[in-house]
Amino acid sequence: MADILIVYATVEGQSRRIADLLGDHLVRCKHGRTLVDATDPPEDLDVSAHDAVILVASVHADRHHAAAVNFARKNVAALNRTPSALVSVSLHAASGEAEDEEEMRAYVDRFCAETGWLPRAVHYAAGALRFAQFDFFKRWMARRLTRELGMEFDPERDVELTDWRALEAFADDFLAEHVGR
Repeated sequence: MADILIVYATVEGQSRRIADLLGDHLVRCKHGRTLVDATDPPEDLDVSAHDAVILVASVHADRHHAAAVNFARKNVAALNRTPSALVSVSLHAASGEAEDEEEMRAYVDRFCAETGWLPRAVHYAAGALRFAQFDFFKRWMARRLTRELGMEFDPERDVELTDWRALEAFADDFLAEHVGR
């Protein structure tokens, strides 16, 4: 049984949902898991005390959540010593277009350059559109972005784009390859 630290940074809550799902999946697979909100990590958190770390971070306005950046910077030495992975959450992951894949890689490259962290694995996860939570401006921006990505949605209904099975498969593959359990 491996002890996995899952850290998340979220704006609308989808990265937290992803972290919760990963944690539940790990428990079903007989692993231990600790969930930590990157905006308020415990002061005594010892990243290197875990067998592996998965950081789940949302992307907004072309950048990963500031709390995820700060967490990675603060813990870069331990993250680079410990098997670690990044789950980058962006609507671009839902498009399947090569141009959007390049953009997602650019977000991760920038994140790594800013923090010095070199995750051993990266997974690109599509997020969700919680139109009911959006104000007028955010709803307008979401509709504009989805059109740019070639997607059309009813702005009166929330849209779930995350591929949960792909996330579970990623976690299984990451642990098998880097933790061996």
